[in-house]
Amino acid sequence: MSKIVLVALGQSNSIFYGQSPWPLPGNSTAPGAVFYNFLTGLFTPAADPLPGFTIPCPGWGGSIWTRLMYLLSIEPAGPRKPWPDMVCIAPIGHASAGSAVWRQDGPSFPRIAQVRAAVAALGLSIGGYLWMNGETDGADLSMSYGQHTANVQNLVEGIRLQGCDAPFFAAGCTTCRNGVGPSFELIDGPTRTAKIKRVASLRLEQSRLPDVLAWAGVERGPDLDIIAATAPSRWDGCHLGDIGQFVAAEMWRETLLDASANQIIN
Repeated sequence: MSKIVLVALGQSNSIFYGQSPWPLPGNSTAPGAVFYNFLTGLFTPAADPLPGFTIPCPGWGGSIWTRLMYLLSIEPAGPRKPWPDMVCIAPIGHASAGSAVWRQDGPSFPRIAQVRAAVAALGLSIGGYLWMNGETDGADLSMSYGQHTANVQNLVEGIRLQGCDAPFFAAGCTTCRNGVGPSFELIDGPTRTAKIKRVASLRLEQSRLPDVLAWAGVERGPDLDIIAATAPSRWDGCHLGDIGQFVAAEMWRETLLDASANQIIN
């Protein structure tokens, strides 16, 4: 039996703010695809959205993760299909919150221990962490270069102190209405310039995380900023739309399969 449990943490794009739920009405969930809902403490077949999570528009509530599990389920048998029995994802994201909420003294950090305890009760362990956070930090002009890295380091150190050595995959995430649409163009020139510089600074910082924090088991995740900030890739310039959800899922699939092939993740 080969299975994996992954914890998805970060901001709204790591939970159920996508435009389209999956699977489509009348279709079944992917074989072996399971969600853990930290709000209810229940393990359920993977279908969007999970009960209790905020969704931005009625009838929406899609996620990357149902699509990722579907893509993994249809992977042909062989070395590139390392988890044929079960893939469980535990989304624990915190919408509209920067990296500071995930520090060991932050309000979202206890979710990590809660998920780990629930998984351990089934005789399983966490196989990896999928980190998607930066949109809020990218809009915070009071943050200086290095603060995001310090917050991620504190978070990962907390995970290690809990006795978990699973790899921590850090995605590139800064895109959220920065430079897109009339609302951005209405911002006064100096502030607009400052916002552009802040996002560029954070992108550089995020790109260096796997090198700066390699000693802590931080690995390179997908650069989700390359997903266009316009519909249908992002329905509002920030949250993933129909196409963007599948593109992000495909990028995470490649990240995880490459990590498995290189024995970074089991």
